[in-house]
Amino acid sequence: LYLPDASGPRPAVMLFHGIGGNRQSIDAVASRFADRGYIALTSDFRGHGQSGGFFTALGPRELLDVARLREAWLPANAPVDGDKVGAWGISLGGGAALRAAGEGTPFKALEVVETWTDLYEALVPQSLPKSGAIFQFLGAVPRERQGPELLAVQNAVASRDLPALRAFSQARSSRELLSRGHPPTLFFQGRRDFAFGLEQSIIGWQRHSGPKGLYIGAFGHAPSTFPGPDFELLMQRALQWFDVHLTGAADTPNRPAVELANESGTSVQGYPGLPPT
Repeated sequence: LYLPDASGPRPAVMLFHGIGGNRQSIDAVASRFADRGYIALTSDFRGHGQSGGFFTALGPRELLDVARLREAWLPANAPVDGDKVGAWGISLGGGAALRAAGEGTPFKALEVVETWTDLYEALVPQSLPKSGAIFQFLGAVPRERQGPELLAVQNAVASRDLPALRAFSQARSSRELLSRGHPPTLFFQGRRDFAFGLEQSIIGWQRHSGPKGLYIGAFGHAPSTFPGPDFELLMQRALQWFDVHLTGAADTPNRPAVELANESGTSVQGYPGLPPT
């Protein structure tokens, strides 16, 4: 829990890490929000860091954990300003923020980084399992900390059991929920990401029915990294988004709907819609 220097009730941001990570792995982002005056909360998913339990890749218990942190633990342990609570998540954490909001966890605004909106499309494109990527993700969590659901996924990949993979993925995806009323959402997606490609955020951005933004940058899963060379640009956009949608600050006039950072991450170009390919 990061408490800003400012006293009195403050808006808050809950941050969620990626698979195989822990709450310390997103310290650099959380501390930037605290420096801006936000209460920031990081936590370890089940089976990660110091958390017990078994990891099931956003099964019902993990989504309930997110809801309980938001609705019970955070307001009981920090001077949160009413409903002014946002969520920031990377990879697995982004998927958690999107799915939790779609299931009713009351976030006022979201920011999701290098994540998925349709897990089946991302990991089983054209009904061909990306077995290398799937096993690499699963290998990031010790086997003894994985729930039976993940052991079943490994068997499904080995046997090409596509219905089982589809059912598992649909329960952890958010694309079909985005048109039903998500909070204002800023999608950050990497230009080159072999795990979750640009279509994950592009289609999510298109489906989202409320205030939204899309930033395509020089970061991501392999062959890219996070943080990338445009980390400062990314954080500027992240802070501005929550300033507007959590604290009620005036928005930038004529803010572009889509922004595209160059390969080196040194500049960004704005567009009123998706840029031409």
